Amino acid sequence: MKLNRIRALLDWDPPFRRQFFNLAIPIIVQSLVASSMHLLDNIMIGRVGEMEMAAVTQANRLTFLLNLALFGLTSGSAAFASQAWGKRDVPRIQQTMGMALCMSCLFLMLFITLAIGFPHLVARAMLTDPAARESAVSYLRIIGVGYIFLALSNILESFQKSTEQTRVPMIAGVVAISINTILNFLLIFGMFGFPKMGVRGAAIATVIALAIECAINLIGGYAAHSVTAVRPRALIPNSWRFAWQYLQVVSVVILNEFMWSLGVTMFSVIYGRMGEQVVAAVGIASTFEQFSVVALRAITGACAVMVGGRVGAGEKSGARETSLRMIVAAIVIAIASGFIIIMVGNILMNFYNVSEATKANARVIMITIACFMPFNALASILIVGILRSGGDAAYSLLIDTVPLWIIAVPLAAITGLVLHLPISFVIVCNQIETVIKVALGFWRFQSGRWIHDLTQTPQIE
Repeated sequence: MKLNRIRALLDWDPPFRRQFFNLAIPIIVQSLVASSMHLLDNIMIGRVGEMEMAAVTQANRLTFLLNLALFGLTSGSAAFASQAWGKRDVPRIQQTMGMALCMSCLFLMLFITLAIGFPHLVARAMLTDPAARESAVSYLRIIGVGYIFLALSNILESFQKSTEQTRVPMIAGVVAISINTILNFLLIFGMFGFPKMGVRGAAIATVIALAIECAINLIGGYAAHSVTAVRPRALIPNSWRFAWQYLQVVSVVILNEFMWSLGVTMFSVIYGRMGEQVVAAVGIASTFEQFSVVALRAITGACAVMVGGRVGAGEKSGARETSLRMIVAAIVIAIASGFIIIMVGNILMNFYNVSEATKANARVIMITIACFMPFNALASILIVGILRSGGDAAYSLLIDTVPLWIIAVPLAAITGLVLHLPISFVIVCNQIETVIKVALGFWRFQSGRWIHDLTQTPQIE
């Protein structure tokens, strides 16, 4: 891509700039507050001890899996919602939300059963230390209750953002995360007369915060006359062909996220077998990584809505031009984010009550992640922001999972568990697959075969 062309793609016209920032700024605010508060929560647990840090980090892998399953569900649904929003087809959007709510119940049954019914099974798979396992079990039994609120909030926020209604999710996120941090401070350390509950206190604080976030999203949606403010009857699809098309696309995206999240979970299992010190280092570095990718999340979210809307409106050339603008912007921001993760990490590392070896490992991990940040940003934009929103779910599944399972997971297992190499080598193996994803994603984007109009299915009145 020539330099003049890159400059032209960064020179956004006022309508484009206005639409982007209307979508991105609330996402940035919500994500920035979330990352900051998560960082504080992480530091609080880290102050309790290394064992507790490892227990919460690994127990939250189950929540991570649920979040990714919900992300697959909402991401697939958002492809329909954003394209329908391009035509301002509100009934189709609400019927899509009804399908998403029904499918979320299936995930909830599975994950609540694991967290509350079989927490020891989850803890044994993730941790080797008996004390860490017991802490993880106590955390899981409480956090499982919050999964209901987590699922409903995810769906409500997704549909509000897909229709360019971002204010309520932003307010809900900021309020909930602030409450979570305050309650963590009170319940983990037993401040101002509250009981000192440690890991259990962190779980209780999270459940309360999730419930508040869900309530704000639900009530706020009706108050703002959002597309999520519907009567139950409006959630029922009036076309079996549409329902079948929805299930086909969303099931592929969910499979995509399941296979990807399972691969990431395999990394966690590998880390767990390498010792609690490695787990704690990965947990610290991951927290700083989440803090540094706030802007990238906003670009990906805005890209998905804008590209999907243009595809739904029949503007294929507009969808392609929007995609190119987002790709160039993502590269610029990813480079800056890499510097941020290193600087913030080095400043805040000393707040953790962990060994010097753990801190050293965390620093190496952060540097490695920063070096691969541009590739991760491009993979996110291409797969989630462009291909999925364009309706190309099957190819997204292919490039997001095959390199992970064929290359990254085997290499990580060999370097970490067979060769017993340092954690830095294992992290590099984890990141190699993103380079392959980017190459395959660009090839598909250039072909133009990723654009599929999902709004063509006729409805039965």
